[in-house]
Amino acid sequence: WLCRAMKALACLPVELEKTVAVPPALRPLLAALEEAEDDEARLAAYLHELGRSRRASLDQVLDVASDETTALQVSLISTIGERGRRDVLPALRARYSRTRDPEVHRAIVRVLGLGGGEADVPWLVERLQNGRIRRETMFALARIRTAAAVRALERVRRGEINSGQPDDIIALAEYLLSGAFVEIERAEGRAVGEGRGR
Repeated sequence: WLCRAMKALACLPVELEKTVAVPPALRPLLAALEEAEDDEARLAAYLHELGRSRRASLDQVLDVASDETTALQVSLISTIGERGRRDVLPALRARYSRTRDPEVHRAIVRVLGLGGGEADVPWLVERLQNGRIRRETMFALARIRTAAAVRALERVRRGEINSGQPDDIIALAEYLLSGAFVEIERAEGRAVGEGRGR
């Protein structure tokens, strides 16, 4: 909404522009987005803003990004997650409830699996009820691999969470609980379990 408002403001007299409250910390980002010619340049502008002095909060940046294409939002969230900043996880969990896009939901759950910890497990367990993101949620719990996360996966395997699971979900839970999953994750350079050092 903020991007649309800024674009509309570009056509208005300067005096009127002064009456609309645009957080000063967002002005450099909005200017960079105005100049960006494609999604790659727009993603770079968002990441540059997040890498700056953190004057604009992640919530503010994600609010601006909510007007972007799903693909760009997913790229932004995924890149944030790859950078391993645990301090962004609460903002991403909050963002989940402010969007209905299942692809954005999946990206948030994946990021929590890559960088989350014990504090994220209850939130993820609640997401096991959502069939659209159940698999991603199971992978996230398997990567976090705390005692609570493992218990949740065991409950899925036994059919206690969302009973009537398709056989493939039960088989996935068995695989995610296995040592083979841990070995493959580590071979691909991903840390698994408690004490991942992020």
